[in-house]
Amino acid sequence: MPLCVGRANGPGVSTPCPANRDDGSVRCRQGDLMLCDACDESRFPIADEVPEPTTADKTVSSPVEWVKNEMLCFITDKSAVIAVEQLIEICVKFYKEEEILMARQVVWDAGVRIPKRQSGNKLTATVEDIVKAILKPKVQFPAFFAANLSRLPPVDIKHCDTSAILLELQGLRAEVRDIAKLQAEVTSLRAETQSLRSDLSYLHSLVHDRSSELQGLTEDVNDLLKLKTELKSELSTCQLEIAKASTCYSGIAKLNMDMQRLSVQVAELSKLDSSVSAPPVPGNGLNTRLTSSLPVAVPRSVASVVSEAARTGALQQQTLRRPQKVAIGTSQSQRDKLQPAKMMKPVNVFVSRLNPDTQCEKIIACVCDAVKEAMNISLSPPNIRCEKLKTKYDTYASFLVTVLAEGAVKEDIISLLMSGDAWPEGILVRKYYYNRRNV
Repeated sequence: MPLCVGRANGPGVSTPCPANRDDGSVRCRQGDLMLCDACDESRFPIADEVPEPTTADKTVSSPVEWVKNEMLCFITDKSAVIAVEQLIEICVKFYKEEEILMARQVVWDAGVRIPKRQSGNKLTATVEDIVKAILKPKVQFPAFFAANLSRLPPVDIKHCDTSAILLELQGLRAEVRDIAKLQAEVTSLRAETQSLRSDLSYLHSLVHDRSSELQGLTEDVNDLLKLKTELKSELSTCQLEIAKASTCYSGIAKLNMDMQRLSVQVAELSKLDSSVSAPPVPGNGLNTRLTSSLPVAVPRSVASVVSEAARTGALQQQTLRRPQKVAIGTSQSQRDKLQPAKMMKPVNVFVSRLNPDTQCEKIIACVCDAVKEAMNISLSPPNIRCEKLKTKYDTYASFLVTVLAEGAVKEDIISLLMSGDAWPEGILVRKYYYNRRNV
C-alpha cells in the first residue's frame, strides 16, 4: 500500500504523516498527492461554501459567464497537473500583489468568501485560499480566460510532482506487464485452437473412414442375410427330399409285406393246382360225369401272379439302384507307364473393401507373392483367376479370387488366404459361396 505524503508546513515544506498511514485510507487526493483523510483535511481545510442552489434554481439555465483574469485562468488550467504547493509557489513568485488581490476579489464576487490575510506571508496564504476555492467541486465559477499571454508563467519539469509521475509510471508498467501476459495467453490460445482444428479434421476423416467401413459391413450383412434365406430354402428342399425318401422306405416295407403275403398265396395256389390236376379215380360212370361237371382250375406261374398283382395295383413296382463297385489303383510298379491326373480343386475367396481403381492384375500378383513366400508354390495364371464383382456402392471394389490347388495343399492355401497377415490392412476377406439358383 502507498505511504501518506504528510502535511504541509509552508510553501514547499512537508512534514510526515503523524500516524504514518499506509492502509486503504491513503488515496490519490487533490494535486495528485497520496494522502490519508486527516492529512487531506489539514492540507485543504473546508472554507465557507456557497449554499447549494435549490431545485428551482437548477431548472433555470443561465448562460456561461466569461471573466478576464490571467492568474485564475492559469490556476484553473494547471491545477490538474501540478501539485498545490508548486502551483502556489509559481503564482507567488510570478504575479504581483495587485494581480493576486484582483484574483481574490473575483473569487469573492463569485460567492466564496476569502479572509483578508495580514501576516508576513499574506500573499502565499491568499494564493493558497484562492487555489482551494478554485478546486472546490461544488462551487460554480465563471469561465476565466487570459487576454495577455505574457502574464501566464512558464511551467517545466521542475514544477511537477516527481513522486506522482513515478507512481503513474509504475501503474503503466504494471499495465504493460498485464498486456504482455495477455499476449502470451492469446498465443497459447491460438496454438490450442490450431491443435483443436487439426484434431477436428482428423476426427472428420476418421468418421468418413468408419462410415465407408460401415457401408461395407452393411453390404456383408445383406449378403449374409441373402445366403441365410437361400440356405433356408435349400433346407426346406432337403426336408422335402427326406420326407420323400421316408415315404419310399415305407413303400419298401409295404412291398416286403406284400411279397410275404404273395408268397403265402403262391404256396396255397401250388397246393390247389396239385390237388386239381390229380388223375381221376376209375369207377363207374357217375364218378366220371361228376368229375367232368366240376370246374377245372388252370395252373398259374409265380410270374403271372406278380404281373397280375402289379396290374391291379396290389403291388407297386419299386426301382432300386444297386451301388456300383469302384476300385482305386495302388500299385507302384506301373507309375512309369501311366500317370494319374492331378485332382485340382478350386479355392474361392471373396475380397472386398478395396480401392475402386484396383485392377485384377494387382490382386493376382498379391496372392502369388503370398503363396510363394509362405508355401514356396508358384502359381501360374491358368491356376489363378480373378473376377471383379458388382458392388452396391461405387466407393469400394469387390473381387472373386479362384485358386486351383491339389487336394493335398488345398487346406493350407485356404488357411493362408483366410489369414489377415496375407492381405494389406483394412481389406475384408472371407470364403465365397456360389448362389445355387444361378449355378
